[in-house]
Amino acid sequence: MGVRFADAHPTNLLWLLFSLPSMNLLTLLISICGLWCLIGARARFIFTPDYQQVIAATPHIRYQTSKWVWILLAVLVGLMLLAIAAAFVPSPQ
Repeated sequence: MGVRFADAHPTNLLWLLFSLPSMNLLTLLISICGLWCLIGARARFIFTPDYQQVIAATPHIRYQTSKWVWILLAVLVGLMLLAIAAAFVPSPQ
């Protein structure tokens, strides 16, 4: 079921930690959030055998994304595409 955080090679984690200062602030914050999500107590629980047994015992339960989330995603993607298209339109002089 993928690679567990506990199985990650230590040099990969060291490279990530040493590369953080060379990034811009936004990338730094995103990387810190990613590490926090991987190292946090909730993430450790997901990788435990107990949780894997719960998943195996309840295959009928599936997460479904709300329709409002899909609508919001479509609006945001549309706005981003509009902004990208507007960047290529020459301004009138």
